[in-house]
Amino acid sequence: MLKHVVFGTLTTINETMFAANSDSFVRINSFWIANTSSSNDNLYLHHVPSGQSASASNALFYGTVFRPNSSTVVDPAGIAMEPGDRIVVKATNAGRLVVHAYMDVLS
Repeated sequence: MLKHVVFGTLTTINETMFAANSDSFVRINSFWIANTSSSNDNLYLHHVPSGQSASASNALFYGTVFRPNSSTVVDPAGIAMEPGDRIVVKATNAGRLVVHAYMDVLS
């Protein structure tokens, strides 16, 4: 089943966008990232293994700059999430970036 997760505008603290259930296999197909403001902002997006915290070692984006009034589609080549894994996101400034994820969820 294809699932669409919208995180809304990001804050400046690490927040879980999505967590894989213990009975599901999840494959992320794409991220859509939009900067809806008139200023640059930085994105931090992590694929955090179960039992770990967001850090530079599990970052997919780490301080990546997104230009004003722009959007980007990222195809991560099918990131596989194990049960308990999480996608964690934050931005340098609150209220500028929006992240969408499209994924396959198989139970």
